[in-house]
Amino acid sequence: GEERLSTSMETQMPLAVSPDGQWLVYAEGFVYFKRPLDGSSAGVPLVDGGIYVPALQSFPAAASFSPDGRWLAYASAESDRLEIYARPFPAGDKLFQISSRGGSAPVWRGNGEIFYREDRSLIAVTVSASGDDIEISKPTVLFEMDRDTTAFDVTPDGQHFFMLRPRARERVSLIFNWPEEMARITEVVAGGSE
Repeated sequence: GEERLSTSMETQMPLAVSPDGQWLVYAEGFVYFKRPLDGSSAGVPLVDGGIYVPALQSFPAAASFSPDGRWLAYASAESDRLEIYARPFPAGDKLFQISSRGGSAPVWRGNGEIFYREDRSLIAVTVSASGDDIEISKPTVLFEMDRDTTAFDVTPDGQHFFMLRPRARERVSLIFNWPEEMARITEVVAGGSE
């Protein structure tokens, strides 16, 4: 059954679950929170003082765990503009800036790459973690996304991308008795008649 994790009246949005299934990172109001999923404690801000979530109307809040769950990448306006950062998880004072010319919607994949959006470009950086430090490669532009693209994800091997694009001009059709309708269409096409 369902279990409510918070009694806050603020808008909440789940963002990432750690690879071991122990932690949830979510946005509450305009702050990033973390919470153990075993119910051992309530949600607390990701770091003391809070990290502010970008305005949800302009950029979707996003967070992504490293494959080993020891690092978290997220978008934040800690500088003058929205950038991608990484920090040790669940605790750690070190902070590493991943993007340098703006960024949103980080996705950390198993092949050691972080993908993120920079305006309409999809960017990739290679990340190597060693102890409490990480090394970040120079950003590479992979391709330009359509202006309508609102979200993306990457397959675990980093070779394929899925894009979410709303299409107001398109519609969804519900077809009843589709096997019979498909047979009729196939027969019409095969017979060459209208």
